[in-house]
Amino acid sequence: MKKIIVFSLITALSATACHESDKKDDVPDVSLGFTVDPNSIVIRESGTPGVFKVALQETPDPVVTIHASVSDHSELTITPDSASLNHLNWTQGATFIVQPLDDGIRDGVQTVEITLTATSPSLEWNQLPPKTITVIVQDDGTMGSIDCSKTPDDPSCLQPVDCSKTPDDPSCQQPVDCTKTPDDPSCQQPVDCTKTPDDPSCQQPVDCTKTPDD
Repeated sequence: MKKIIVFSLITALSATACHESDKKDDVPDVSLGFTVDPNSIVIRESGTPGVFKVALQETPDPVVTIHASVSDHSELTITPDSASLNHLNWTQGATFIVQPLDDGIRDGVQTVEITLTATSPSLEWNQLPPKTITVIVQDDGTMGSIDCSKTPDDPSCLQPVDCSKTPDDPSCQQPVDCTKTPDDPSCQQPVDCTKTPDDPSCQQPVDCTKTPDD
């Protein structure tokens, strides 16, 4: 009887251990990932480049490559556009340089996003979510041409009215020259009946009940 009880206990413990092992395999490895420092940068068009660094949170096996993509290539470039991290450099990380571009356009402050993604022969690293760096690009204030696609409300972006197509537009109305068109209604002055009582417009209608002999 004792042998049977011991055997049953060993079997139960083995089953529990296997079950716990299976549960452990189902839990994602939260230590995997990469860090970005800093996660936002402010640069000026004619100023110095910005710099950020990407490092891994765990030793990669065999290698992890970080790819950088830019949302607006007219505002900046990034060098390099990808960097590989392995067991030798994963803690010190890779340095990326953000070089502003002077586009000669008065477009004010622009926001550009750099998206970082990880690829690796190891599937678990490929499943990491991307990270985003926000780059604020300040205009250098030069008097270049205006990019109306970015600043459509700028006065220089407004098109003049074509009066041949929209003659009724208020800006198309010419003031009346009363020396040339004195009969235009806008040129008529109101009659002062104290000065010109004989003017027809000053005559009062006849009340025949009062003046039947008129």
